[in-house]
Amino acid sequence: MIKPTEKPTVTLVGMDGDMLGTLRCVEKALSLAGADSEYLLKYQNEIIKDDLYKDYNRLLDVTRKYVNVRRLSREKDEEEREKARQQRRGERAGEDYKESGFES
Repeated sequence: MIKPTEKPTVTLVGMDGDMLGTLRCVEKALSLAGADSEYLLKYQNEIIKDDLYKDYNRLLDVTRKYVNVRRLSREKDEEEREKARQQRRGERAGEDYKESGFES
């Protein structure tokens, strides 16, 4: 079994009660951090063994053993999305400016 090189941090945005989405997010983070399938199976089995898929808060308690969990409120979620939209708009505007040939 190969553990991740370091404990990854996951941001659970607007996932209150979405257990399947949370599991996918955590599994992806663990994989990207270097965990192998056996380690992922250990996490999944701990969730299933204790019927944690029936209680979101208990699922988060176990999940915190494997990853650092950062949760955002829906309001904060909207703020983060708007910041990302503005950043993308700014990047696109910069690309348009470069393509126009006015860059010195």
